Amino acid sequence: MIIQSVTWQTHRDELIRIRHSVFIDEQGIDPTEEWDEYDATALHILVTLPQLDDANPYEKSHVQRNGESALTNQNTNNHHTMANSAVACARLVIHKNGEIQIGRVAVLALYRHKGIGAAMLKHAIMAAWQYSYPNTPTLYLNAQNHLIALYQKLHFTPEGLTFLDAGIPHTRMQFSHKDLNNTAFFNKQSLQINTPNAFACLARLLTQQAVRHINIISHTLAPALYHQPELCNVLSQFVRSHRQAHIHIAVINTRQLGLKKHLLIELAQRIPSKIRIQKIKKSLLDTGNITTYQDSLVFDTSGFITLTNSQTHQGFGIFNHQVQVKQAQNHFDYIWQSHCEPEPNLRQLY
Repeated sequence: MIIQSVTWQTHRDELIRIRHSVFIDEQGIDPTEEWDEYDATALHILVTLPQLDDANPYEKSHVQRNGESALTNQNTNNHHTMANSAVACARLVIHKNGEIQIGRVAVLALYRHKGIGAAMLKHAIMAAWQYSYPNTPTLYLNAQNHLIALYQKLHFTPEGLTFLDAGIPHTRMQFSHKDLNNTAFFNKQSLQINTPNAFACLARLLTQQAVRHINIISHTLAPALYHQPELCNVLSQFVRSHRQAHIHIAVINTRQLGLKKHLLIELAQRIPSKIRIQKIKKSLLDTGNITTYQDSLVFDTSGFITLTNSQTHQGFGIFNHQVQVKQAQNHFDYIWQSHCEPEPNLRQLY
């Protein structure tokens, strides 16, 4: 399952296909109500699955729209043969008052009760926080009254009076942000990174859960990602929180470090017994066991972050997946113990 934040401009066809099938064809929603001015500027969430070969000409379609649901049998000659078939979508609308609304939540019935809807909503919750970081947004949705209990399981709280939307009783529900400080809420879920804010948001959350060690492999400690007061403050709090807490940083290209002000380097200067920075030997690059511009951060057993390209800030974070976190930790240990060395420029910094 792939959950990604997309735009109307890049994934319009998939979003229209899902929402038209469900809201217009099945629920009878007037097209003038379904398509509105928010689509062009909203942040959309799209869920795709690997190729399916569905020989059954009858497909059940289930949808939730702002908490609404429908379940019908639909005759179709279009089997699921797309390499990555889109099966669910939602959108986040950023209102002028700063509030963010989750809406147009649609899940096809064939994929219901498989955790897809909950995973998509968790992605939407994190996307809203990443967008607003370091501020905390007011995040809400309008739920059908009979689905209030479902959204309460995802830590949305009812507020205000019931109102009618398309003749159906709804209640506004607001997300409780205290749950963002508990990585168990995102257990084993992969969360997308595509901006410095998204990186900082996940790094801060995982740092707050770590106890003993944070290990970083970076190409250049890109300032857009690591020269950030919010991140350095939380890293400082981490190393001071426990006498055994430490941060090890292995850098591929150290030539630019120290030439300009860099908050993480300055933090390492102040606490050299807690934060160590070393250079990755060129011989490791020649083996292909490490990729240029791919950064990785491991936070105890809490989770890890991988940036597939630190220049474009593309990557993902994973929480509480012991097997994958252990693999990432072993990879770092191998590099740190066998393929790192002091670097003269870094020694001068200390």
